[in-house]
Amino acid sequence: MMFFITILKKVGGIPSLREEGAVLYQMFHSMALFAVGVLQHLFKGISFSPAGFGFLIGILLFSGTLYVLAITGVKWLGAVTPIGGLAFLFGWAWLLRALSKVRSR
Repeated sequence: MMFFITILKKVGGIPSLREEGAVLYQMFHSMALFAVGVLQHLFKGISFSPAGFGFLIGILLFSGTLYVLAITGVKWLGAVTPIGGLAFLFGWAWLLRALSKVRSR
């Protein structure tokens, strides 16, 4: 995950808190996406897929727009970033909902 920060250093840009935040959010939500896959395999009767899609869309929109913003400086992409944050929230909410069904079994 720190590959992006290394690339920025080589290109000449010093990674700011924005890029490090994008890397951290991508890392944690990639692990959550992996956990969703494992949970879906273990509990086939409960749908974890929407949580996985929320995490995937969140990674693409949140971290992706921050990466592009850091590399290109295109400012209007900053308006898209919160949509990725909403996708993350949706993914966590769905995951909690699905886990509550596992617990009630």
